[in-house]
Amino acid sequence: LGDNGDALRIGEASVVTLTELTVRRLRNNTVVRTEVNVTRGKVVANVIKKLNRSSRYRVKTPEWVAGIRGTCIEAGVAGLVAVTGTVEFTQANGHVQLVIGGFAFSTGGSQPQQATVAQTQGIAASATSSTANLGNAALVQAAVQQFAQAIASQAALNAPNATEAGSAAAQTAAAVVQALTEAVLQE
Repeated sequence: LGDNGDALRIGEASVVTLTELTVRRLRNNTVVRTEVNVTRGKVVANVIKKLNRSSRYRVKTPEWVAGIRGTCIEAGVAGLVAVTGTVEFTQANGHVQLVIGGFAFSTGGSQPQQATVAQTQGIAASATSSTANLGNAALVQAAVQQFAQAIASQAALNAPNATEAGSAAAQTAAAVVQALTEAVLQE
């Protein structure tokens, strides 16, 4: 969508409106403002390069607004799942909650819940294949590495003990790289 290597995948039967997309090039800076409104269904938004302070990427629903910078999320009317990065999730009542990678927040919920590895891996596959459509191999490679590291860390946290954490992380990272590579090849 913009100069930040971002990609957006719209879920089946979703109703999504691109309400803002502006790119301003300044002397030392490019300011990108993106706003997507989801009224039904969900989207996967992948912002690979961190936005500068003046830039903004927001996903809105009737119940909340999510502000993202250099992250990957699945967002829809039911809530959001953050794969990487940090999301500022503001509910209609004004309550602000930070949601970090590996966690999900449901519309109307009070606290983020840990997402499953299967959830985050599925979202990462969707985001990676969307990024592949941009035709930039370096961006795809960066996305695969970022997702593999994040999901491997998540698997290590779920391991029953420290001894198994390293093994779980290594096995998961290898599986994620393979799954994401397959997702790109299927596109």
